[in-house]
Amino acid sequence: MSEKTPAQSIEAMGPEICKADIRKTVWDYLEANDLANFPRPVNNRIPNFKGAVQASDKLATMEEFQKASTVKINPDKPQEQARFLSLEANKTLLVPTPRLRSGLFNKIVPPTDGGKNILRTCASSQGVRQYSMSIGLDDKVHIDLIIIGSVAVSKKGYRIGKGEGYADLEFGMMVAMGAVDENTVIMSIVHECQVVDIPDELVEEHDVVVDYIVTPDDIIKCDKTKPRPTGIYWSKLNRAKLRRVPVLKKLRAIERSAGKDVTLMDSYENGPDHDGNDSGDMSSNESDNENDPRASGRRRGNLGQFVVFIGSLPRSLRVREFKDKVREKDVNPVGVIWRGGAGHAFLRFEEVEQAESAVDILNDFEINGKKLRVEMGQNRRRNTRRRNRNNSGVQSSEDGDRNSSAEHSSPDDAGDRRSDDRRQNRRRLNSAPRQRSSPRRRFNRGSEPGVFVGRLPRFLRVSEFKERIREKEIHPVTVVWRGMEGHAFLYFEDAETTDTAIDILGEIDIDGKRLRVEHERRRPRDGRRSKQDSENHSDDSETADGIQNGEKSDENSYQGRNAQRRNGRRGFLTGKPAVFVGSIPRSLRISEFKSEIRGKDVNPLAVIWRGARQFAFLVFDDLEKAESAVTILNEIELSGRKLRVELSKQSQDKSE
Repeated sequence: MSEKTPAQSIEAMGPEICKADIRKTVWDYLEANDLANFPRPVNNRIPNFKGAVQASDKLATMEEFQKASTVKINPDKPQEQARFLSLEANKTLLVPTPRLRSGLFNKIVPPTDGGKNILRTCASSQGVRQYSMSIGLDDKVHIDLIIIGSVAVSKKGYRIGKGEGYADLEFGMMVAMGAVDENTVIMSIVHECQVVDIPDELVEEHDVVVDYIVTPDDIIKCDKTKPRPTGIYWSKLNRAKLRRVPVLKKLRAIERSAGKDVTLMDSYENGPDHDGNDSGDMSSNESDNENDPRASGRRRGNLGQFVVFIGSLPRSLRVREFKDKVREKDVNPVGVIWRGGAGHAFLRFEEVEQAESAVDILNDFEINGKKLRVEMGQNRRRNTRRRNRNNSGVQSSEDGDRNSSAEHSSPDDAGDRRSDDRRQNRRRLNSAPRQRSSPRRRFNRGSEPGVFVGRLPRFLRVSEFKERIREKEIHPVTVVWRGMEGHAFLYFEDAETTDTAIDILGEIDIDGKRLRVEHERRRPRDGRRSKQDSENHSDDSETADGIQNGEKSDENSYQGRNAQRRNGRRGFLTGKPAVFVGSIPRSLRISEFKSEIRGKDVNPLAVIWRGARQFAFLVFDDLEKAESAVTILNEIELSGRKLRVELSKQSQDKSE
């Protein structure tokens, strides 16, 4: 748990603080103090803080909310209750389209005969997709109230989002289309710890300023000192952004025809400026503008002679997020070569001073709490094709020079060397004896069986599943995912961890569905019994008794417990008396069931558990013990339900 609040930590950072530092401080505090709900972690998100529902309920008591007829609310999880309350109050609810890909707004239109449950669905992300209609630029709307999420907000009304700039861009677009005016109220719903002091110099002209801050315990009217954005600041945008947000092109054309300055940050003085169709700053597409000096350089492979290598990038990071983050640090390369799947990227610069400056700035940069590896690259490409020197004969001096090149190299390759590489590789392959490639290594599950997890929803992703089980402090060594078949296998280092995972996972519901959790059932690949199984099978009672008394195997080990379980089942199948126990609550775990019956001095040889189907079998050594167990267990109630207990059919036949 963190002792310092974000406000205290930010104050201690001094004047050198930036927006990224404030975001990281708030995210880390929320995580360290467990102040957020799913989805976790909160990094790179508008945090779904604990108390978001209570804050939204407080919002509904405000006069500004009650008077508003048209409300625009962000689609983030912490604003879900606010969206529900707006629909319940019969207000017109507008929700921005995610990342503005297909327009500006979606109007939520719930079914006319729907009750509260339908309204709650409409307020969710699923409802936004299912019960909405698009609102275009030509549709005249006036928004009375805007409810926006934040990572951090100050009492002066300054706001910091997750760093992508879409909330500020949305407001500028609403101003441009006449949907908002000076009477439109802007509110932000946050946790108390997200209210911090944001320095004035970090706030730019395009940043949205809020009128009210609503927390679970308080309503704060902001003392605003800076005006709101007056529209879209085209000089802050590049052509890559226009390509990602198509509606911007139409707005730009409207404002250009009105005589406004719509020059982008990467427009060129000597070249025509097409509406986002030519290459922009930090863009990886080729330019359509033949007069652009950088475009011809890119086709020749000469653009950005000086390269900076960026390593240790999180695999989940997207290229646009990466670009936004480096721009925040005032690093503006002429091109980005993205290798996110491999965890690295290259930034290209026209001047060596720019590249060296970027290395200095980004050296202490962290993304998702991970420090980046930043250093100068070189413009030679290392030959990454490695051959077995023992099989390829003496290597030429040219190859030796190439293989000893710089550790990091630019993806730009000298074309005149490629043909030489191909010829040399052909010579090696022809002279070297062919070897059969080694077989693919299979995952070694070890001696401990895994955990089978069934009844998984087909739409569940493996990343979401891992987040759910990590929330329960379950950390398997490996997850074998069979999501399309509705199940998965988890493998752990030891038997104790495996059993603990089974107990914990048995309580998890996903999409209102209780998971089926049990030990993995392994089958020998050749279908034969092992020598140990054959010996056990030859004398069931002796082995089972020995295991139960701790003579043959250590019952604390997994092998001992598994042998006991196996011999009990085998004894049942070969005629040992058994007791059927039905009407077991589905929520009951096997460990709880065993504790309950042991408390009644019922000690079966083995328990065959079918908890998901609400029954179990208890296997005993002799019929007398089985009949005694029936008498005792018939009086037991579990979770208010009386058990159905009787001898199994084959035991009844035997007693007769």
